[in-house]
Formats: sequence, structure tokens, C-alpha cells
Amino acid sequence: MKTEVMNQDRTKLEIMNLLLKISDEKALLRIKKVLEDEYTDWWDELSDDEKSEIQIGLDQANNKEYTDLDSVMKRF
Repeated sequence: MKTEVMNQDRTKLEIMNLLLKISDEKALLRIKKVLEDEYTDWWDELSDDEKSEIQIGLDQANNKEYTDLDSVMKRF
């Protein structure tokens, strides 16, 4: 796992170095588009029901409508 992260970091650095050498605006815009197309936000992939359930949980937490871990652990 550590080697994989190191390889990814090295690849990212290589890409950044290549980007710094590019002066063609059209090429940079094409690269930007590719990178944007590859990026996905996990939130956007959730269904409306999943988003709703998460929002309910956040609202409950903000309103202190929850049972703390110590209480749950004592119960079980």
C-alpha cells in the first residue's frame, strides 16, 4: 500500500512538472477538461433517498438528538 501511494505521488509530481512546461492554452484546457471529467464527488453519486437520510442524521446531530457512544456501550 505504501509503495502504491509513493508511486501515485511520483506520478503526480511528474504530471505537475509536465504541466509547468506547457505554454499552449488549448492544450492546458484539454488537460483540465480530462481531469475534471475524471473527478467525481461521492455526494453526487448518492441517490436522493441517501442524501435525505444523511441530512436527517445531520439535523438530529445538530439538535443533539442522539445517544452518545458511552451510553450505548453501557447498554450492551
